[in-house]
Amino acid sequence: MTSLTLITIQKHFFSNTVSLVHFQSCRMVHQIYRLCFLSLLGPLLSVLVLNLLLTHFCRGHSQLIGPPQSILAGIGDDIILPCHLKPAMDVNAETIEWTRPDLGQRFVHVRRSGQDLVNIKNPSYKGRTSLFSDELKQGNISLKLSKVQLSDQGTYVCDIPLMNKKSSVRLVVGKCDKENKRGHFQINSFTNLHI
Repeated sequence: MTSLTLITIQKHFFSNTVSLVHFQSCRMVHQIYRLCFLSLLGPLLSVLVLNLLLTHFCRGHSQLIGPPQSILAGIGDDIILPCHLKPAMDVNAETIEWTRPDLGQRFVHVRRSGQDLVNIKNPSYKGRTSLFSDELKQGNISLKLSKVQLSDQGTYVCDIPLMNKKSSVRLVVGKCDKENKRGHFQINSFTNLHI
C-alpha cells in the first residue's frame, strides 16, 4: 500500500467515525428530550384525564328538565317554553339548541360560544325567540317565543349537545275566546279546554 492510499483510508475511516459519533450524540440528545417530555407528559396527561373524568362525572348526574304538561298559548301571545338543568350549573359557554324535529329547517334557536346564531335559524322564528342570558349561569335555558302563530304548535326539543342532555316541550296553540272570562281556549278549532 502506498502512503497516499493509507492516508485516503485513514481519512475515510476518521470521517465515518466522526459521523457515527455525531449520529450517536444526536440520538442520545433526542432520547434525553424524549425522556424529559414523557416525564412531563405523564403528570400533565394524568391531570387532563382526571379533569375530563370529573367533568364527565359531574355532568352525568345533571338532568335537563322540561314541563310535565303541554304549554297552551293563544295566537299572538308571548310565551316561555321552560327548560332548565338540575342541579343548576353554568351553561353560558355551552352550545344550546332549541329545535322542532318535525320541520325541515329544524333549528328554532341556537347559541354557541356565547353568541346567538341567527343564520341557521328557521326563518319563521326570526326575531321571535330569545334565551334568558342572565339566567344561563343557573342552568336556565328556557326559550321565550314572541307573537305565537298557529304554525308554532308542535314539540320543541331543548338540547345541550356536548353534555348529551335533552328534554322536550309540547306547545299547543289555539284561539283565545276573549269574551269568555273563564279562560276557554279553542284548540285547532276542534276541542274546547278549560284552563
